[in-house]
Order: sequence, then C-alpha cells, then structure tokens
Amino acid sequence: MSDGLSEITTRAEAVFAMEPEATLVNLVDLLVKSHTAYARVATQTQKVHAEGLTLTDPTGRVAAAAERFHHQYLEEALPSLIASLQLTAEVVRSFGLGPCRVDDPVEAGIWNNKWFVYADQLRPRLPAPPSPTDGPGTAGR
Repeated sequence: MSDGLSEITTRAEAVFAMEPEATLVNLVDLLVKSHTAYARVATQTQKVHAEGLTLTDPTGRVAAAAERFHHQYLEEALPSLIASLQLTAEVVRSFGLGPCRVDDPVEAGIWNNKWFVYADQLRPRLPAPPSPTDGPGTAGR
C-alpha cells in the first residue's frame, strides 16, 4: 500500500530539468546583487571596527549582526550561488543552452544531487561569528 505522497516525491526526484540560459542570467543577477549588498555591509563593518567599538556599544551590536551576515554570506549564500553556477555550466557543457530534461530516474537522481555535492565542497568551515551576548571587548570588538 502506498501513501501517495511518497510516489509524488519519487516521481519529482526522478526528473531533472533546467533552462540553463535563463538560469545563468538569473544567477548572475543574484550574484551581483547579493555581493553588492555584502560589500556595502563589509565596508560599514570595517569602519565600525576602526572606531574601536565593542559589542556592548549599540553600534557594536549592529556590527556583530553585520559580522553574522558576513559569516552567513561566505559560508552559505556564496557557496550556494557558486554551486548553482557550477551545475548550470555543467548542464550547458553536457546539453547546450537550450532547455534540458532528464527522465531516467538514476541519471536524474545524479543530476539532482550534484548541487548538494558542489555546495558542500565550496562551503568553508569558518569559526562562529560573535554573539550579541558576548561580553565587552570580545575579540577586539
């Protein structure tokens, strides 16, 4: 007997489909926008650190939040975007720029899992960013 839901999941996972040309344009736009925001936050954070503020200062707490953003961007967002670009480039090399669809369940499963492998390989393991509950002078902040 089947619950129906697992069959839907299995069928969805048994297909890999992508429109690489549109995907590339969207990923490049997303990369530019996210990195622009990241650069702006990183610049402002550096200015706060240059002023010698600590996490107990209101501006220092904002800087700590910015550092958490910095950490999240470098450890999660950027590797995810690069993994998506890497997968899309592989699709283009394998199938061309036109829409592609892989219906063989084994082959589709391989394509569906490549992003996770790429993202894991690209994800740096950074020390945790400071917490706003850290005491004064934590790590020079």
